[in-house]
Amino acid sequence: MKLAEVLLSLVVLGSCNSGVKDAKVSDVLHVSGKTIVFISISQAEYDARQSEEGIDEVISDFNFYTSEAEQSLDTLGIKFLRTHKKDIIVHLGDENEEAIKFDTTQHIVATLFTNGKDQPKLEYGVLTDLDISYIVNSYYGR
Repeated sequence: MKLAEVLLSLVVLGSCNSGVKDAKVSDVLHVSGKTIVFISISQAEYDARQSEEGIDEVISDFNFYTSEAEQSLDTLGIKFLRTHKKDIIVHLGDENEEAIKFDTTQHIVATLFTNGKDQPKLEYGVLTDLDISYIVNSYYGR
């Protein structure tokens, strides 16, 4: 699968710039509640790093396993989305928020888990659908 096809399937959401310095308003993703965010590099970042060994396999595996996991997440009532945004604000409770920065200089993909109350969990690299299931069970208490 080509990266262009993969990136076209990504859901990109954005909101206002609260708590993340030096980010454009449209570059910030806001999430709340029980949500899993699948994060990958953008097409422009891929183009710049295309010669890196294994990058296509990482992106292909990431998309395969996240697609597999999405089927069960839907039935568990956990929201999920895909993005290439580097700056994410996680809303915790009524007035607290946590700023997350995805470091694309060192990583190609990551998965962010949040329940809207506790410290978000950011996992860099490809997680299999079984890895995601294990983290869902431990983080969300299922």
